[in-house]
Amino acid sequence: MSFDEAMAIVRSHLPPQAVLCGMNIRQDVEWLHLDEHKDFNYMIDLTTLFRVWNDKLKKPSFTYFGLDHVATHWLNVNRSGAGGHNAADDAMHSIQLFNMYCTVQYNPPLLFDLQQRTINAKIAPSFAKMNPTFEECCMGNRKLCKCGAPFFS
Repeated sequence: MSFDEAMAIVRSHLPPQAVLCGMNIRQDVEWLHLDEHKDFNYMIDLTTLFRVWNDKLKKPSFTYFGLDHVATHWLNVNRSGAGGHNAADDAMHSIQLFNMYCTVQYNPPLLFDLQQRTINAKIAPSFAKMNPTFEECCMGNRKLCKCGAPFFS
């Protein structure tokens, strides 16, 4: 099946009122050539919901985390197994994280506790760092990229 055929199927099942939710979701939307407000309503980038202000840096700023790290410390799931990348698990954990964030966002002590747990935990290497290419597709890690494609951010 060609990319265009697959995308025609995706678009036929994606309602115009859909909300896409995921870590750095804009990258997925761009890669799939989807158009916000045309193919779907809008997107929620979990990366911004789960960022944590880091005073310990020389120049304080937000620290951003990947799905594996956040799911491990917010959902108590182990995503570091040898099973490899699984898009269905990514989707499930993304929705679970969004729902959990909605639950705790108005409970500052619990939100702070989860943020501290996230920022204080050692970060395991991401899937993209451990697998610079997956199924012959570059994972977009600037330091490990071999394909030479341009980076837009």
